Parts: sequence; structure tokens; C-alpha cells
Amino acid sequence: PLVTLSGIEKQPAFSPDGRWIAFTSTDDETSQVDLYLKKVNEGEAIRLTNDPRIDSWPVWSPNGKRIAFLRSPLLPTQPGSLMIITVPGGVEQEVAQIQEGHGLDWSPDGKQLVGSENRMPERICGRLLLSRVEEDGRSEAHRVARLTDVPRINGHHFPKFSPDGKSLVIVQSASNVDNDLVLLDLATQQLRQITQDRSEI
Repeated sequence: PLVTLSGIEKQPAFSPDGRWIAFTSTDDETSQVDLYLKKVNEGEAIRLTNDPRIDSWPVWSPNGKRIAFLRSPLLPTQPGSLMIITVPGGVEQEVAQIQEGHGLDWSPDGKQLVGSENRMPERICGRLLLSRVEEDGRSEAHRVARLTDVPRINGHHFPKFSPDGKSLVIVQSASNVDNDLVLLDLATQQLRQITQDRSEI
């Protein structure tokens, strides 16, 4: 096996050069979910984060020097965080406040991060937020589109940038098992449906 920790490992993400893998692991004793880093086929896993909140959805910057991830709040009324951590040094920085969401991606030029946000008190599910990220980690967060505002499990999740960084592919969910792919043009903010399978993704 690639990883031999005693906990439950999820959400693996390979570094751009393919030499490292970042992932989340749940501690058997504390149930705490943190980020870990491991060289492929070499050495032991390195713990990157140690926080009582839930860390999830690690994604590497294109240059392989940083990992962005979501840090969920312990309570629905508390804000979560869009975080960046340097590797392998492990210096954390909060980029923006964001509620618990599903999915995160870095633009090909390394200057933007997009994440899906669920705001439970307002019952807003799957709203996309975009943050511009500078080299030193500072950011200017702004909303790209309020794509979903309905009181049930649905919305837009798991956004991924296109290779040219001009659009996003998004999972559009009407329910947990009724999903399709849509394409969001970042310049016009127009959505175009790609699939019409209405199936689980």
C-alpha cells in the first residue's frame, strides 16, 4: 500500500511532478481529520496540519510549493477557512473565510483558487467563490457567481479549471444521485450544460 497509517485516508492529491501525495487522514483515537504528505514509494507520511477542525480537499499549486485546502468549522454557525500551507515547511495561512464546501481547485497560473461553499444558516448550497492569491499568500476574495440559492441538497460542487483558466467544469446537483456537468465561462459567467445523464457523479 502507498500509505500505512492506522486511520482512514481520503482525498489523495498528487504533486505536479508526481513525486509526492497529499491526503487527509482521520485519527483513530481523536477522530481528528488532518492533512498528511508522503513521498511516493519512499519514507513515512508527514503530518502537515494539527487542528481540531476538519481539513479537506487538498490541491497543489501548479509550481508544487503550496497546498490549498478547506478547513471546516466545528459548528454550522462558525466560519470555515480557505487555507494555504507551504510544503514541505508546513507554514499555514488563511486566504479567506468560507463555509463547509465540496471541492477546491487552483488556476493553471497559480493566481486564483475556486471553491464550493455551503452556507447552512442561510440554506445556500453550492455557491462558488473565487479568491485571487498573491505569491506571498495574500488574497483578495470576491464572489464570482451566486449559482445556487435553494433550501435542499443541491448546487454546484467540485469545480475544476480548464487548462487555459478561462472556464470551470462543475458538478451540478439536483440531489445526491441526480448530477450533471456544466461549464461556467468566467468572463461572461454563463453556464452551459455538458451532460444530461442525471446520474451519480
